[in-house]
Amino acid sequence: MSEHIASQPQGARSHSHVKAILLVGLASIIIIAACLAFFTPLVSTIFRSASATQNRVIPLTNQSTAMFGADARHSHVDTNEQRLTYANVSHLVSDWTSSPAGGSLFSSPVVAGDVVYVGSLDGMLYAFSAAGCQQATCVPLWTSTFMGDRVFATPAVADGVVYVGSYDHKVYAFNAAGCGKAMCAPLWVSTPTGGEIDASPTVADGVVFSGSDDGRVYAFDAAGCGRATCSPIWASSALGQGKLVVSTPAVAEGVLYVGTYNYYTGAGELAAYEAKGCGKAECLPLWTYTPPGTDLGYYAALSVVNGIVYIISLDGILNAFDAHGCGHVTCAPLWTTIPAGDYVEASPAVTGWVVYVASWDHRLYAFNAVGCGKSVCAPLWSSTPIGSIIESSPTIANGLVFVGSADGSLYAFDGVGCATPPCVPLWSSAPTGDALYASPAVANGVVYVASLDHRLYAYHLAGTVP
Repeated sequence: MSEHIASQPQGARSHSHVKAILLVGLASIIIIAACLAFFTPLVSTIFRSASATQNRVIPLTNQSTAMFGADARHSHVDTNEQRLTYANVSHLVSDWTSSPAGGSLFSSPVVAGDVVYVGSLDGMLYAFSAAGCQQATCVPLWTSTFMGDRVFATPAVADGVVYVGSYDHKVYAFNAAGCGKAMCAPLWVSTPTGGEIDASPTVADGVVFSGSDDGRVYAFDAAGCGRATCSPIWASSALGQGKLVVSTPAVAEGVLYVGTYNYYTGAGELAAYEAKGCGKAECLPLWTYTPPGTDLGYYAALSVVNGIVYIISLDGILNAFDAHGCGHVTCAPLWTTIPAGDYVEASPAVTGWVVYVASWDHRLYAFNAVGCGKSVCAPLWSSTPIGSIIESSPTIANGLVFVGSADGSLYAFDGVGCATPPCVPLWSSAPTGDALYASPAVANGVVYVASLDHRLYAYHLAGTVP
């Protein structure tokens, strides 16, 4: 072939060379066009799949462990859900409803094994079969004895034990399997803290951490102490003075993080502690941050994901901190956001890509989890306003964001957002009998949510068996 080309006149060789280049170029264009035609429709799907699955690489929870925010970091991501998708979530229907508890359910349900646990303002813990009872209304498998006062806290389940805090200043521990009777007494009870407990317990590395409204965090041995009443292993120094609400603590990489809110001044503080304590009964923080001004306290629990602490102040400003601190006793945020349109009492939900924030202005907001390259960031997208304020912390499951509203309905949004924000929900439930302030729980294709109407609600895909 080379000899034949070499024997051709120079002009013919040039013409052939140009023709070959044109043919190669035309072929390349055709190939690129074909690739674009094939792959472009997949871009949204690939992004959606990455967003939905990136937190499932190393599951932090299992079927026997559950707590507020799904895990000790409070990511609010269900790492195991695969049945519900953006394509079928609109087919959710009512599965079953619990018989009414003796008080409103501010507590969020948690699912561990085949049981759903939830606390009530009647001062009791309720355990239901997660699969329901093959009837429209289900009674509990067992309940706890009265815990002295109201229960706002979400239970935590670990190693076969259920922990829950009460407004009577104490933490209670129950056998997660019950006691073989309709009503069960606790395995052990903590000594009283200095204030009411409405923060949910967090369990990490064999320790139960609980915030109290005396401005302190308390650490208890999760295995108890061999006695009916147990004292803390250690407690934090008081975070300020006055009527302080200590939010649900989060634990990541051996560090405990907690926020506070002062009822009288609206001020607050973020503090980080060694989770193992300091070798003394009372421990000082590793580092803190105090936001300036009023209404900047941290009423909502924080989240720690990928080395960043996300915490939102009551005025709706999300702050992101380096979880490792800054080398000083006082640290400033890496970046913050523009405020949401109203107060925020819901905790942020975080994937590796996006931080979701729910506001009293009836909207869900999505922010880039790594910031925007500036000190103050705007949202990636927001939702259309739903029927009422949102105090329910969002729950993320398989790329879907579930959130309850004070209008009594549960909503599901596509975690990717939509082509033209504001984004409408993919699905909403019929209103329950009262407001939904609790965070939803998702397990095995079923969504559970607790209502102030004293009932627990379960939704599943039509035509499926949970």
